[in-house]
Amino acid sequence: AKGYGLHDLKGRVGGGVVAMSGFIHARDWVPDSYDLEGRLSGARVQYIDSLPPVVGDATLSFDGPIDALVLAGEIDVHELVFSERIDWESWLIEQERLSATAPDESADIFSMDIGITADGTGRIRNNVGNARLSAELRVVGDTARPGVLGKVWAEPDGRVYLQEREFEVTRGE
Repeated sequence: AKGYGLHDLKGRVGGGVVAMSGFIHARDWVPDSYDLEGRLSGARVQYIDSLPPVVGDATLSFDGPIDALVLAGEIDVHELVFSERIDWESWLIEQERLSATAPDESADIFSMDIGITADGTGRIRNNVGNARLSAELRVVGDTARPGVLGKVWAEPDGRVYLQEREFEVTRGE
């Protein structure tokens, strides 16, 4: 096989450890397919600017021919804390602006199939509430048109604050 072999690459990311190995198939020194696997342990990563950083573990693969690449795997969230104060009026205006933005078709670099689990390890601790969150999500689609499927729920005994009133969470999904 022609290409580039990666064996036991190790490093540090966000205070955690990353290990990667695999093979990049190439023709005339130009990659034409990938077969890579990686494991991230105990790292703090902030992938989306508008969301807080996530601490957790991930096992991911990046496979396929150059025109049909897939990033797949599982992410286990150990900690995610929404502590930033939310200004509802600004937040609603910002969400409208985000939903009106057309995706950049040229950004279709690879497809995704990534499971995300959080077993009571998410937290809201701000002016909106104080609650533990769990999630079972799947990131699908591609880099131009990502999508999220699944559910997020609040564990019982949390609190939600609305217009100077406090409500106990018995169920929230």
